[in-house]
Amino acid sequence: MKKRFYTLILVAVLLVCASVSTFANDFAIVDDPLVDTIAFTSDAHNTGDNASANRLSAWIESVANNENDLLETMAGAGDYAGYKSYFTDYWDRVKPVLDAIDNSEYIKNKGVFVAGNHEWLNGNLALSFNSTAKRIEKKRGRVISDDDYEIYCFGASSTFQLFDLTSISGLESYLKKTDGSKPIFIISHYPLHKTDERSMLNANKVVNLLNKYSEGRDIYFIWGHNHTDAHSCEHNYDQIFTDTIPSKGGDIAIKFTYAAAGCMSDSDYASGAGHVLGKGLVASIDVNTKEVTLTYYDKDGKPLAN
Repeated sequence: MKKRFYTLILVAVLLVCASVSTFANDFAIVDDPLVDTIAFTSDAHNTGDNASANRLSAWIESVANNENDLLETMAGAGDYAGYKSYFTDYWDRVKPVLDAIDNSEYIKNKGVFVAGNHEWLNGNLALSFNSTAKRIEKKRGRVISDDDYEIYCFGASSTFQLFDLTSISGLESYLKKTDGSKPIFIISHYPLHKTDERSMLNANKVVNLLNKYSEGRDIYFIWGHNHTDAHSCEHNYDQIFTDTIPSKGGDIAIKFTYAAAGCMSDSDYASGAGHVLGKGLVASIDVNTKEVTLTYYDKDGKPLAN
């Protein structure tokens, strides 16, 4: 009888432990009401084996655990699939990347996906009726507005490395009417600085515009695109700039914050991509003070030292 009693006690204890364990797993991450967490990445360049999409899914989970907070949303800065795929095949490879964000249990709201040059070139974004293509922001200038932050979509407008004058004018109109009470994240596929291999037409106009309207506003320009240079002449990944941007031909003075979104592709896609340690960038916003903390996370979802 005593043996049976101890057995029943042991079974009961095990059941309680199992219930507590299940409960802990289900509720390990509780949304912090005092902090809004947003993530950014770029250039997933997903291929047929879905290496980048799978990396992104694991990255999101790890970041949420490290931040101990659910992500409000995640923004992609373009080039979601590899350059060797075209048309329907291209969008078939983009879909797992977008789904990794939109279907994640660690992200509260759907993602924001601006266009990169490969969406226009390989995906024929201008003419595509593909359901995945429709999830990409074709219209530069769309604003995602939250109580504590705004996201301004400023992705690539074509396959050409340029900031067109219409889009620059639209950005100025937006900044003119924005009071600066909350941080503004401008998501661009193209960067503002030059390297030996890449130069964006009218980048100086964008810099001058942002400098002009940065007084009294907390502006963050988040870029992608240059991963192929990262092993040679691109040295601006994994760093955050607030005073000047190193650029070919001389430093560029800025009055806003300038940072790469990260590069979710890795050496399995291109050697340059493997040199980018920060696969994504995370912004933590204090909802009371609107103070922003930026952190890069590596491919294992661990914060970089800087």
